[in-house]
Amino acid sequence: MRCKVFLAAVIPATILLSCSGDHAGFNKAASGLYFRFAEQSDTGKPVMPGDQVTVSLRMYTKDTVFLETGRDSLLSDQIILEEPVYPGDVYDALMMMKTGDSATFILRGNDLFLTFFRVQDLPPFVNDSADVFMDVRLKSRLPQAEVDKNRAAMTEESNQMLEAMRQSEPARIAEFLAAGQLKATPRPSGLYYIETRHGHGKKVENGSEVTLNYVARLITGKIIETSIREEAIKSGIFDSLFEYTPFTFIMGDKSTVAGWEEGISYMRKGGKAVLVVPSSLAYGEEGLEDLVPPYSPVVYEIEILDVK
Repeated sequence: MRCKVFLAAVIPATILLSCSGDHAGFNKAASGLYFRFAEQSDTGKPVMPGDQVTVSLRMYTKDTVFLETGRDSLLSDQIILEEPVYPGDVYDALMMMKTGDSATFILRGNDLFLTFFRVQDLPPFVNDSADVFMDVRLKSRLPQAEVDKNRAAMTEESNQMLEAMRQSEPARIAEFLAAGQLKATPRPSGLYYIETRHGHGKKVENGSEVTLNYVARLITGKIIETSIREEAIKSGIFDSLFEYTPFTFIMGDKSTVAGWEEGISYMRKGGKAVLVVPSSLAYGEEGLEDLVPPYSPVVYEIEILDVK
């Protein structure tokens, strides 16, 4: 194959080869990356590791489009660049661009999926020698200094929100108790235990096998989990994959939150109670995924069905 050598002023210290053959019409960078610019700016700075870029991007093989911004909810149009994982990867491609540029790059499919995306196996539409095409328009660039500044501001705002939630938790619990006309004094741990039916059966002790029904909700009233099918349907959280049966656990095995175990330790078979569990005895400052926000008390309605 005969290639003509060009010096690229827009990509310093990089030798480009304009080649015919399998990738006719594309240039080849020293990294081995093939590319073709449709639009190329003469001004501005190329992006660097640490910069955040906003892009319109599409990845495809000869017969399959598998990633596209605006179509795939998991694909953000904002990317913070890192050092290349290997020569000629996605980051290498983006670092050849400036704001306003649009280009098509040819990536090595096996390296893209196995090394860059770190998947275990190649998808069915890519084999060891397949090319992956990537169309990119670079819409904007935010330098690393601005990215770091924005990140610090977001962290500070998040910390302030968390602190406000921490400080307001006692007042939120008091409002919940007052609204429900629940009279209770917190235990030394901070747990509120409100017995609604006294049990006359065997007392729950450490090591007991306890079977119970429960409803777990936030103090806003939102049910987050329940063992009772009818409650799940009524509250709109019914999941056909969840088995709505009484829950059995071994008391003291720490498989549940601390406030749950403490509250149940006061109960007997046949008893019912409401446990208002502060975040310090539940899910703390981290919360629980998208179910329980940070510094959120959890209310459990418990009925002890059996104690062994």
